[in-house]
Amino acid sequence: MKKVIFLSLSFISVFADDLYVLKYDHVKKQCELTKNGKTIPFFDKKFKRLAPRNHYTCFSLQKEQYNDCKIVDKKNITAMYYGYGSYEATNAIISFKNPSPTVDSYVKVQCTKHKPYQYPKSNKN
Repeated sequence: MKKVIFLSLSFISVFADDLYVLKYDHVKKQCELTKNGKTIPFFDKKFKRLAPRNHYTCFSLQKEQYNDCKIVDKKNITAMYYGYGSYEATNAIISFKNPSPTVDSYVKVQCTKHKPYQYPKSNKN
């Protein structure tokens, strides 16, 4: 029974999407990155260099290849970039600048390695 449950959980985790939350906390005066609820480094350990830091600009680069990513939520963002790709030379990038070091900001990005997301069709002609 335990083996079946473990195999089921392993199977689900293989096909689950990743949810990144990159946020700036104005009280701590620092950025934080979580992936699926766990705090992770901004730069994937597979890279040999670290990113430059700015006090209220949050930037992350992860060595992951995704078929699709979408922004789920964001708050207090004046500039933002996110990028992804399914090829070995592309990585997951999330970055933003908040309007002031005295406010909290965040961006939530959901990514999948499987089928691209279904987006609603536009009403444009």
